[in-house]
Amino acid sequence: YRRNHYSFRNVGVNLKYLVGIAHASFRVNDADYDISNTGDLENVHAIISYKYNIPQWNAGKGIALDLGWSYTRMLEAVSNYSPNNKKISGCKHIAYKYKLGASITDLGFINYKKNASSKKIEYDSGSINLDSTKANSFESIDQELSRLGNGLKTTSKNNFLAIMPIGLNVQYDYNFENNFFINSSLSVGPRIAGQLKRPDLVSITPRYDKKYFGAALPISLYNWTYPQIGFALRLGTNFIIGTDRAGYIFGIARNTYGANIYFNLKIALFNHCGQRKKRMKSTSDCISKDQPLLNNK
Repeated sequence: YRRNHYSFRNVGVNLKYLVGIAHASFRVNDADYDISNTGDLENVHAIISYKYNIPQWNAGKGIALDLGWSYTRMLEAVSNYSPNNKKISGCKHIAYKYKLGASITDLGFINYKKNASSKKIEYDSGSINLDSTKANSFESIDQELSRLGNGLKTTSKNNFLAIMPIGLNVQYDYNFENNFFINSSLSVGPRIAGQLKRPDLVSITPRYDKKYFGAALPISLYNWTYPQIGFALRLGTNFIIGTDRAGYIFGIARNTYGANIYFNLKIALFNHCGQRKKRMKSTSDCISKDQPLLNNK
């Protein structure tokens, strides 16, 4: 990281080893057809591709990369301040005025090889009887396609590459200096042909944050269509519980597209400030009473 008189600049890299369990995707590249009086499809021209594997542990392996940058403007001079460094800064805590961050997440892939199938189907000048065509799984799709006969061209492989759903993220966090903060975040999933897309999400989150208590009210827009409101609560310094969709849980929302609940329990194996505090006469010399910890996960 880099610092100047009143700010910090940080750059981070996270390399992940991935183990795949299951993947399934279906894509219609092109389709043109007529509908007969009986409801059958005639003069069908279609190009489709799909890939799947039978779920199992270690079905595929891959890697992914996260890249991030942040800028933090502090409320006091930090020329000789090193966060979390007991020797240089002791236990002193300096609050920030605002934070700005940007990141690219899940830049990678998983290569599926075990019980995997990838197929591209081209069907031209044929007809399909919908009443007799029943497919409720990828295996049954293979069986139904084999009955189409002439005009069917199939290209298949026993492995496939699944590109991870990339995320482009920007965050901003502002400190009102009275234990109230506000955070705004934007996450966009770019479209990559034939690959899974991460949902888009924009949120504004006001929160109240003190040392042993914190509460947040995330207000978000999912895929630019579905508004949702959540709630998060921090008790002490080690436990957080919350939800992104509190409207469904409390019966407020009429149209519901999902629900979740999450919690975080932190167990600190090393506490340098706790060790140093024993050698001090006053705990106020070591830990700021109003140090915000809601985002310290």
